[in-house]
Amino acid sequence: MFYYNEYMTTPEDLAFSELLKDLLDPAADIAEDRIFQMSNLGAADLTALTLAWENIPLDRRRGLVAGLENLAAKDPLLFFEEIGKIAIHDPDAEVRVYAIRLTVLEEDPDFAASLIDLVEKDPHFEVRAGAAFALGKYVYLGEIEEIPYGTQLKVEAVLMEAHRSDAQDLVRQRALEAIGFSSRDEITALIEDAYNRDDEDWQQSAIYAMGASANPRWTLQVTESLASDSSVLRYEAARAAGKLNLADLRDDLFDLAENDTDEEVRHAAIWALSDIGGQGVGEFLEDRLDQTEDPIEIELLEEALDNLVASQFFDDMSLPLFDFDGDDFADLDEDDDEDD
Repeated sequence: MFYYNEYMTTPEDLAFSELLKDLLDPAADIAEDRIFQMSNLGAADLTALTLAWENIPLDRRRGLVAGLENLAAKDPLLFFEEIGKIAIHDPDAEVRVYAIRLTVLEEDPDFAASLIDLVEKDPHFEVRAGAAFALGKYVYLGEIEEIPYGTQLKVEAVLMEAHRSDAQDLVRQRALEAIGFSSRDEITALIEDAYNRDDEDWQQSAIYAMGASANPRWTLQVTESLASDSSVLRYEAARAAGKLNLADLRDDLFDLAENDTDEEVRHAAIWALSDIGGQGVGEFLEDRLDQTEDPIEIELLEEALDNLVASQFFDDMSLPLFDFDGDDFADLDEDDDEDD
């Protein structure tokens, strides 16, 4: 079992071999802070963990991957991708689901093949769904030309087939969300079909895919969904509005951030505003920060203000440094002639 120890143990305090020995011992208690040691393991330690992995008791393997995901969510400086790449081959489906989540930042094109294998062959639909969703980052990386084109095509083909033929709706929905990053023409019809279904789960996936598409053609649907009776759809629409930088929806997001009855919707609207920026956003976020006493909202607002500054910085960087026209160059030529 894992328990919390208020005294943090650093990687230097205990050799990984000792931690691995305790992981293998069903009677050993392991404090949560000890598993910090598993971030950025060296090659030798990863080899030792690979060889020992399936000898670790099942309950401990489940607790370990869940605990590592929790730690990674709390601290962006912790990296457990290599452990996730070991654990996705675990015989237990629950472990594989968590293992996929541990690889969320893994961008190695070769790893896409492991996720493809899970989508195509894993007997558990939760694993197939998780792997399909995780392939979305490779579609995105293909769109920005960060991975080989052949890898992108293979990933998209697998996702299209999963969306078309998997027996489980959850897998098909996650495949749609992942393929939403693609600029292929046929994706638009798939998103529209899902959005027009009388099914909240499919509509949620469609709105997620709209946000992933980087295509403002979905402004009407996002606007409609911001006013939905469903908090799930309002939440997804707020996120999509931010990703699509729909500045015309700023007032709608102000209203949701201030008045929505669902906390997650309010938080999604706050973050979307920080993505969009523009008139009144900074003042709104600062006013909310002054007024709230909720520690969770305080942390969110502080991060949103940082995100707003970053968004504005990159927007400014996209502006031309100089504004020349043809007459400017003509004037320069005339000056040179005069000097001659």
